[in-house]
Amino acid sequence: MVTQQQREQLDQQGFLLLAEFSTASLMDELQEQIEDLFAQEEEAAGSEFKQELHSRRLSNLINKGEIFRRLASQSNVLELVEIIFGGSIQTEQHECPFV
Repeated sequence: MVTQQQREQLDQQGFLLLAEFSTASLMDELQEQIEDLFAQEEEAAGSEFKQELHSRRLSNLINKGEIFRRLASQSNVLELVEIIFGGSIQTEQHECPFV
């Protein structure tokens, strides 16, 4: 559950660090999947979107593995999505820059 203090930080700073976002094992699995995708996609990784200096980008993550669908459906993630975007939204693509 998002606390009032976290809501205020999100409003004031535009981001929120989630120290206990998920389990360590899930985060390890996520990191492995991300690195595997970078290795598979090589220079084409994230090419559907603007490339930025000193960052690596993957796109359309929801379609690139069950782990991304699992993360996107976690209650803490869904709560934050509702706070940020309000109401219900439809997920078609996920893009994620990695610095």
